[in-house]
Amino acid sequence: FPGIEFRVVRKWNSFHSTLYRLTTTIPYPGFPREVLLKKYRRNTIFDAKGEYFFLDSFYTRNTDTVVSSPAPILMDSDSLCMVTGFVPGQTVKTHLLKVFPAVSRIDEYNDRSAVALARFHSVFMKPRDREVHISSPLLGRFGEHEIRQYTTHVSECALTMKVQAFIDFSPQNLIIDDSKIFLIDFPDRECICTPHLDIARWKYNLKFLKQFPQYRFLKLNRWDEERLFQRFVRKYCSEMQVAFNEKDAQLIDFFLGHYAKKLHCHHPV
Repeated sequence: FPGIEFRVVRKWNSFHSTLYRLTTTIPYPGFPREVLLKKYRRNTIFDAKGEYFFLDSFYTRNTDTVVSSPAPILMDSDSLCMVTGFVPGQTVKTHLLKVFPAVSRIDEYNDRSAVALARFHSVFMKPRDREVHISSPLLGRFGEHEIRQYTTHVSECALTMKVQAFIDFSPQNLIIDDSKIFLIDFPDRECICTPHLDIARWKYNLKFLKQFPQYRFLKLNRWDEERLFQRFVRKYCSEMQVAFNEKDAQLIDFFLGHYAKKLHCHHPV
């Protein structure tokens, strides 16, 4: 896109990249008015090329009118940067952490989040005979012993489909804008598992959000994380047309335990 001029609206840092919200100073045919530039740091373990692949694949294959994602625009492996369309709105995390949230809409946002996860898993469904490969920047790579533990748990579960995990399926990676919900920060690596890994990540974050100052120090309790999580699971299973049993709950808690051990001293990314 030669000759485009940009103005930086905002710049902010995450622990693995720097992000720039940009607007074009002069309209350019075929190019969005506003974009997001994400530039990875060279010493990061994250793979910008992998993230762009999953974003582009989802954007191309997803047909849902409610669940969406930023539009992929370009990827430059040499400079470790990617450009996507800018998504307006607020994250689900922001809505949950408001001192005076729209309590009547929290269930709606939670339901939409469950639908978003179901759509992602549906797009990236794997053959049932595909080998499990759990690789996460949060949990590391599961070794032989951990895979044996996982296999023992999953043998009696109802959620037995193999999917590409979103890996960091969290309220901060979902943006609500009017009637749509957008998935952002796509996975950067192959991580094949049953849905329990992503569902456990959601449960961990619902619990973690209650540790933020407005809940701990102001003694606010605008929503019940356990009730919200159970609602999330029911909605997800309804969308995927599967059942849910006690063994599924145990496997979710198996992953929840791993998250707690890895992240008890750190904020989730």
